[in-house]
Amino acid sequence: MSIKTVSICRKCSLLLYFMLLLQATQAQKIFSKVDNWLKNNVEALGGRVVLIIYKELKQLVDDAIK
Repeated sequence: MSIKTVSICRKCSLLLYFMLLLQATQAQKIFSKVDNWLKNNVEALGGRVVLIIYKELKQLVDDAIK
């Protein structure tokens, strides 16, 4: 491998690494799709459903459907 190829490979690897780290900042914050799915599938899940979503030790969503 030439020096140029190694340099490009390192830059691309670094870019992909940071993209992976920053993916968590783009995580889902609006749970309307999850709520709709939960309401539509209550019967398939046994009639009683409890959903709790935690992120970074904070409770984001707490939902219970009977």
